[in-house]
Amino acid sequence: MMKITIIIIIIIILFSLFTKSESNAKQDIFQKKTILLKQTKTNSKDIFISDSCIEYDLKDKLKRIKRAKLITFKENDFKSNFDSINNETNYILNIFLDSLNNIETFQLLSKLKNPLGIRLNLDVSRQNRDGINLLNNIEYLEIHGATASHLNQLKDLSTLKMLHLAYASIDSFPLIFDSNLNLRYLNLILCKIKNVPSSFTNQACLEELNIIKSAISNLPLDNNLKKLKKLYTYRVRRLKLPRNLDSINSLKFITLDKNLTKQMKNFKLLNFDKQPESNYESITYKIKNLR
Repeated sequence: MMKITIIIIIIIILFSLFTKSESNAKQDIFQKKTILLKQTKTNSKDIFISDSCIEYDLKDKLKRIKRAKLITFKENDFKSNFDSINNETNYILNIFLDSLNNIETFQLLSKLKNPLGIRLNLDVSRQNRDGINLLNNIEYLEIHGATASHLNQLKDLSTLKMLHLAYASIDSFPLIFDSNLNLRYLNLILCKIKNVPSSFTNQACLEELNIIKSAISNLPLDNNLKKLKKLYTYRVRRLKLPRNLDSINSLKFITLDKNLTKQMKNFKLLNFDKQPESNYESITYKIKNLR
């Protein structure tokens, strides 16, 4: 009987030691994970992290913008008509800005309740116009005649989803793609921009890119652009199609002119069909599959 009691005591002691050891091991693992998490959070400040691409019906948004009524005002008349404009719905405000650097105009623009978007027509004599960074209440912004100083103000527009730049009078795109921008649509039609920075591929949620009749000569593309479906590139005389074009797995449509069509022969991995919307000026291809 004494022997049995001793054996039971030994078993209890061993079980207690094993349980404690296992508990310590789990605690060590937890501590290591906690330390790693803290390190990750600390280091994340130095790394660009794109917002997740939440569901967004770009096709419907662009259709609504196309159908929206255009309300046009000169800057001098905008303030006195603010209340009546603010009662409108489903509209694009088309405002012609004068040469005065009046921040109050942008403060009022930021208070508009129901615009589908805003079109800024910048005075060519005004190189600096402050206040664009205040427009963090809109998804669609169109700017005519932008300079580098205007575009640099886009960094803080985290709500901006669609950006249309026309007649932008700059050679190189400012380094704004490492910022809070999270674009779904980018239109650079008729822009004088020649160089697009490699950080452009940080726009992981971009679905549609239009560079028609622009001066762009380089176009950085890679699979970070995991949502890019449509690419419009005709009449871009200096452009050479990126060598890794056939690695963009999400790409479904590409529109080219005859010159760029010749370059398509270099992409043996692409399987594409000519589409009915093609015309004498451009050819649209539907990419059926990759590889």
